[in-house]
Amino acid sequence: MTKIDSNLAALDRTTAAALIAALPASTDQRLLLVGEPGIGKSTLIAAAATRFSLSGSLVLRASPSFAERHTSYSMLWDLLGDLDLELLGSTAGEHRTILEIALGRRPAETEIPALATALSFESILRQISANMPVVLLVDDLHWSDPESIAVMERALRHLSDSPIRLVATTREYGRRSAHTSGLTFDPNQVHDLDGLTVDELERLTRPAWPSTPTRSQVVALREHTGGNPMWAFELIRRGATGDLGALQVGTLDAPPPLAVAVADRLQALSRPASDVVAIVALLGRPSLALLGDVLRFSGIPENAIDEADDAGFLEMTTGTATTRHPLHASAATASLGQSRRRELHAFIARAITDPVIKAQHLQQSQPPGPDETIALALTAAAVIMRQRGARLRSAHFDAQAVERTDPSTAAYQDRLLTQAQHLFSAGDDNACLLALGRVAPSRLDIPQYDTWVALTTSADPARARGFLATAAAPEAVRKAILHANSVSAAGLRVSQRARRSAAALSDLSAADTPNATHRALRGLARSHVDAGDGLDHEIIADMNRRQAVRLVVGLDDSGLATEGFLAHLADDVHLSRRSLAGLVDWARAEGKEGIERVFLAHAALVETIAGNVGAAEVLASRSGFDITSGDLPAGLQTMAGLLMVATGRHDDLRRIIPAWRASTTDTALEIEGLLGMSALGRRDWHEAIRHLRVAAKTADDLELVEPGSRFRVDLPLVEALLQVGDIEEAGVRLARIRAFVETRDRPISQIGLHRMTALYLAATGDLSAALAESTAAVDLAADHRRPGDEMLALLQRTRILRRLRRVTQARDDISGAELLFEAAGIEGLRHHLEAASTEKRKVVSPAQLTAAERRVDGLVRDGQSNGEIAAALFVSVRTVESHVSAILRKTGSASRAKLIARD
Repeated sequence: MTKIDSNLAALDRTTAAALIAALPASTDQRLLLVGEPGIGKSTLIAAAATRFSLSGSLVLRASPSFAERHTSYSMLWDLLGDLDLELLGSTAGEHRTILEIALGRRPAETEIPALATALSFESILRQISANMPVVLLVDDLHWSDPESIAVMERALRHLSDSPIRLVATTREYGRRSAHTSGLTFDPNQVHDLDGLTVDELERLTRPAWPSTPTRSQVVALREHTGGNPMWAFELIRRGATGDLGALQVGTLDAPPPLAVAVADRLQALSRPASDVVAIVALLGRPSLALLGDVLRFSGIPENAIDEADDAGFLEMTTGTATTRHPLHASAATASLGQSRRRELHAFIARAITDPVIKAQHLQQSQPPGPDETIALALTAAAVIMRQRGARLRSAHFDAQAVERTDPSTAAYQDRLLTQAQHLFSAGDDNACLLALGRVAPSRLDIPQYDTWVALTTSADPARARGFLATAAAPEAVRKAILHANSVSAAGLRVSQRARRSAAALSDLSAADTPNATHRALRGLARSHVDAGDGLDHEIIADMNRRQAVRLVVGLDDSGLATEGFLAHLADDVHLSRRSLAGLVDWARAEGKEGIERVFLAHAALVETIAGNVGAAEVLASRSGFDITSGDLPAGLQTMAGLLMVATGRHDDLRRIIPAWRASTTDTALEIEGLLGMSALGRRDWHEAIRHLRVAAKTADDLELVEPGSRFRVDLPLVEALLQVGDIEEAGVRLARIRAFVETRDRPISQIGLHRMTALYLAATGDLSAALAESTAAVDLAADHRRPGDEMLALLQRTRILRRLRRVTQARDDISGAELLFEAAGIEGLRHHLEAASTEKRKVVSPAQLTAAERRVDGLVRDGQSNGEIAAALFVSVRTVESHVSAILRKTGSASRAKLIARD
């Protein structure tokens, strides 16, 4: 809970009650009352329950206790305790079943998804609130369990337009510990409760005084207690008020603080009665039958209950017992010695039938150290909590089971791995790595070793490279496991990845290593794509078949994820989009928010490549990652960089690139490619060439053939080369791209190839062929609904039409490009549109020098040699010679000297 500092004055009772009463008609959905123990928070909640019930609202009320703070969904159980779910006829039976499993009311046959409980609770609130207002009242929110809080927060956020209100109380707001609330409140929704006024305190306490109090006594009582009614009653009860008001304040010993007064009164009870209060406090709200069983096991007479009740420490109903106030519970448990506390926990564990609660009390019944009986109970509780959808709570029990296990036993390593796997599944990678660090790999069998390596490399992919390089594996199968986990590392040549993947699959063919086998298959699928052979659907089918038989650690090792991450490299954005949508839905249903965010970020990358920049921005925003952050995970930097280029955020990209470069040891392909594309977007041709040449060289060194695997740097490099007049190198690179694309179905690359061929032909003077190629680019881009590519192709055709003196058609194309820009909103293309729109509309004569020729002409007239000109313009000497020949022909100069002399 985030602390909110408020300058509001503390509320008196009348104002607080008015705020509560006005909440249903208010635009605020939540109200939090903050006050010290005994100030009267529970009294306000009780009054609110009565008021809202009489007004026709459904009141769902919970009072979390100290004993229940570590019991998952205990607050939710309390809220729904009096609600008959069977009466909600239109509510799906599945929702009722899920809630009953999560609340422990029925056993689970399989694990329910982590988010299922939240969805079911939300569904029930939505149905009820469609018929009547719903008010959630939670007293002592600071004792609530995290799982219930997460469910409530999500429901309130998603149902903000429904007539649902929350009134809660807490002791402190902002200084939270591990068990305090995670609900959020706006500053105007948080109010401090003031103590009673002198008049209110007198009216309330008058019947408790041994004799009629004087005004000065009540004033003094108000000064000593701050108007805290519980404190006032404690002082009256202990006879500490006799001289209040008779002497000046400060001349008497100050009455004890409230907690001390409660503890002192508790000590006046007999030992059995005090133990009864402690047992009730440790159980929270036990049934009378359970309380009787515990007393029988502990040898405490049942009449001790009456003594504790008569002293005002218990609140008894026909079926349950609770402490009258949380301070009574804390005072009772604090009064126990360590040995007696453990004895009581042991007695409670004997009486409890719920295996989760039993495990909690068993854990506290013995000193720290190995105890296999307790370890088995904790392991069983972890399984049950996982079945109930409480993944982090399950991992908590796993961790306790590890601490109760003898490190010399085989069970120790197995339980460590189980703990790590559950932490990874719950999204806590750091805690997962800490658990994995305690594992002794040499003591693991092959399936355990497979899991350990997979978890280690999944929880920290950046750390995996060094880990795999130093990990020792004397056995062939273990070496194969390491090789299978290394094939995803950046920097591997395509042939290396293919050989390692195939060799690992062969060595693991008879081994029980599902994780390593999937990673080897993924590496093989990646090498097929990188080599230009497309996505191998047989490999994907094999991965899906194996996943159906046995789940693997990381969902990114599944066939569905392999499709999502690789298909777009071969221009199949539709398959990547569909697969990633399935992964997002799965992660959301499982409550795996961290994994869902990563899949959303990858979906943003696919939409950027697909040309849907608006959709990409929405997905990136939904992922919650800051694309301009230097701490962005390495695997998401490509998405962020391409999105910044597409949206014209070039300054942001250049600012953040140094941090990204320092955060990864990956190849220069992506970083140099991003810098080159950014320069191209700014029309800085020479800078684009410098970076894109490095990227293309890196791709060549890695043996990458598929344009998508090469980060699509080749066509942008050709464009930059043509813009500076390096026709020769551009032609060579263009021919290589054409040889690949013409034999494969690669629509994205085909569009770019048509456009760059048009630019190349125009540069060589073949305007008719250039027009045909640019028209092919326009048509193909329109067919595949790629507005950005269609706009660029239209701009290219505009320039050709102008040179052909077809001014009206050129004007139509520039208008079409402007409409596409407005519709697509691809800000990164603004420089291209502005450049085309502001060019002179006059027809260029074939006798006039081109832009590249003019640059060469100026340097020739300065007396520079062809070699010097080539170095200055970053082109080849042969290109300069070609330009010089054209300049001499167009200017009518017989020689280079004649050209210079004409100045």
